[in-house]
Amino acid sequence: MDFFLNNQVSKIVGVSPRQILSWSEKDIIKPDKPAKRAGHMRGYSYKNLIELGIAKYLIETIGLQVYLVKKFLDEIREDGDLEIWATDYSQHCISIAYKAENQKKEDLGGFHSIFRVNDPHGLGGTLTAIPQKIKKSKSPKGTLYYFYVDFQSEKKKTYLETIRIITPWDLSNTLKIFQHIDLDIKEILAGKGLIAINLGRIKEEVDRGIEHLEIA
Repeated sequence: MDFFLNNQVSKIVGVSPRQILSWSEKDIIKPDKPAKRAGHMRGYSYKNLIELGIAKYLIETIGLQVYLVKKFLDEIREDGDLEIWATDYSQHCISIAYKAENQKKEDLGGFHSIFRVNDPHGLGGTLTAIPQKIKKSKSPKGTLYYFYVDFQSEKKKTYLETIRIITPWDLSNTLKIFQHIDLDIKEILAGKGLIAINLGRIKEEVDRGIEHLEIA
C-alpha cells in the first residue's frame, strides 16, 4: 500500500497541511499509518484521501459541523463499503449484486433488488457477467447516500437511526433508479434528512491530484 505524507496530501486534496493535521488529531481522519511516537510522520492511504475529500465537501460545501462529520465518517468506516468501492470497484459492484440476491433484511433487501434490476450499467444479469460489464465502464462511479430514519423500539419509543448506502452509479442514474422504489422507501428518503455525495467526482479529483503530484 502506498502512503502519502501531509504535504503531499495537501496538494492532492486541496486542504492546508495544518487543517489535515487538525482533522487527524480530532480523529475525523484516521491515517492508515499513524504516527507511532513524536517525530514520526503519519501516512495517508488512498482510502484516506477519499475520506479527506468527503470531509472537505461536508465541511466547506454543505457546512456540517466538525463533530457531525466525525460521526459521519466513523459510521462509513465501520460499514467498510467505502474502502471496497475506492480500492476495488469491481468487487463493490459484485457485493451490491450479492446483497440484492441474498435479500438480507439488514441490507434493505428489496432496496438493493430494485437497484439491481434497474441498473443503467446492466449489472442486473448473472453475477459471473458483472466483472466483464464493469470493465466496459470508463471510470468508477459512485454515490454515497446517508439518510436519517425514525425507528421504534420495543417499548414504542422513537429513536433516530442512520442508513448508509454506496451505489456504483453516478448521481443522475441513481436518482432515475429511485423512481422505481416503492412508497415506503420514498417516504424514508424524504424524511428526517438525506445527504448525497458524488463519490465519482471526489475520486476523479483525488486521482488528478495524484497525477499532478507525480508529474511535478
